[in-house]
Amino acid sequence: MQEYVLHHHEDAPKGLSLPFIWQMAHSDITPQIGHLSFAGGKLATFDGERWQHIDLAQVLNSLRPSPKGFVAEPLARALDLIKRRPSRVIDASCGSGKDAIQVWRWGFEVVAFERHPIVYALLWDALRRHPLPKFTLHFGSAGEHKFNSSDHIMYDPMFLETTKKKSLSRKEIALFKTIVGSDQDQLEVLDKLLHSGASRVVIKRPLKLVSEPKPNHSFAGKTTRLDVYLAAT
Repeated sequence: MQEYVLHHHEDAPKGLSLPFIWQMAHSDITPQIGHLSFAGGKLATFDGERWQHIDLAQVLNSLRPSPKGFVAEPLARALDLIKRRPSRVIDASCGSGKDAIQVWRWGFEVVAFERHPIVYALLWDALRRHPLPKFTLHFGSAGEHKFNSSDHIMYDPMFLETTKKKSLSRKEIALFKTIVGSDQDQLEVLDKLLHSGASRVVIKRPLKLVSEPKPNHSFAGKTTRLDVYLAAT
């Protein structure tokens, strides 16, 4: 199990079960990228410039609906949320939580997965401070799980071809670029999701990146594209 350095610490919240162990830092040690801090009632990580945490209230406030309404939302159309109502939406790579919270705010149950230990810990702590009903978070890869035919999956990996996600703020870009990096196994994970039992998988890709494999159809934006796959049974 990997060790992570904890610089500032208060009493850890009850129920905090993390996929790593703490190494307590001496007060004179300069924080490095990926170091952690639990202070002021929240868990944060150091991205090389500042301590960052995830604030779900801030995420909710940052979401901007389409001026044409829900029926015009690209993600809602790609996930087929308008004509149908899946029992759950699975977020296979929760990250900052923006897409998952957007879907949750539309009134859908969300089951989110995050496999990076630090990001998972930040999300867990954010949900502890701002609980969301019918929103659950799991540590690990969604590709290792089986789902129901009534589930729809969204997958937003980090790509080598893009250094930043346009939907992220500058602070979030620093966090994900320096700490998480790219998901070089995204095709392998996609294949597993396509055979997970869910009826639909939507993957977000940079607009200029060639879709592999060929999707059933796509929704293109200015900088990104939502590729829709009707999953294998």
